[in-house]
Amino acid sequence: MQYWLGVRDEDFPDGPAQRFAGEYRGEGPFLGQRGKYLTLIFQADTTLTDYLRSFVGSQSAGSQRWNFREVDSLLYAVAVESNEEGHRLRDDTALHANLVFATTHNLIDGYRHYNYNLPVWIREGLAHYFERLISEQDNTFTKDEGSGAAMGKTWRWKKKVKELLAKGQMVSFSELMTWREFGQIDFAGHVAIWSRWDYLMTLGPAKLAAYLGKLKGLISMDGQQRSEKLVDSSRTFLREVYGLNPLTLDARWKEWVKANY
Repeated sequence: MQYWLGVRDEDFPDGPAQRFAGEYRGEGPFLGQRGKYLTLIFQADTTLTDYLRSFVGSQSAGSQRWNFREVDSLLYAVAVESNEEGHRLRDDTALHANLVFATTHNLIDGYRHYNYNLPVWIREGLAHYFERLISEQDNTFTKDEGSGAAMGKTWRWKKKVKELLAKGQMVSFSELMTWREFGQIDFAGHVAIWSRWDYLMTLGPAKLAAYLGKLKGLISMDGQQRSEKLVDSSRTFLREVYGLNPLTLDARWKEWVKANY
């Protein structure tokens, strides 16, 4: 992830209240977090549930990402025998892909410190992208608390993209970039945000690094957030970094899909 973000260990502070060339880069050495990123893998679903109830205060079942504010560490906890995942994580490749999906979320959240959430199309789309580099057949979906995730039956997402385009049912980039909650994303929406990133990632790591750097750097020198209008900022930085607006991105993406899917 440091390669894609264009950073090194020494680009981050040893502690809070430090600035690099007048630029905010977080509160600690781990991509900007003070504490390390945590991964906890249980065998039994019941043990995972007991842990989350005891140490996170969560009453929901299934895997969970969590921010421990006191130690400034981001956790991903999961069970191999997860009922939520239909016991599919018993397979090593499926578990590998699932860990990559969740860790991508946490690394992006913690980059330059976890001060605010980026738009869901960015976080979920990049998590899908990196997970599907491990396995196209094993896909994970984020759910909002109290709602289920929109999990589709097909893993052939390139074929699904072509079908949606042919039927005129593909959600536009202008619409998907305004989504604020994971619960707003149906299965076709997950496919749509993944495919946009599948295209954008071909434009190289330097552009991704610049784009996420701008979006995660909306903190002023006195520590005040300037992230209230993230949708507007994501649109502005898309133009500044990629030279694209929502309409031109969709046009170039459709041509790319025709040539590559």
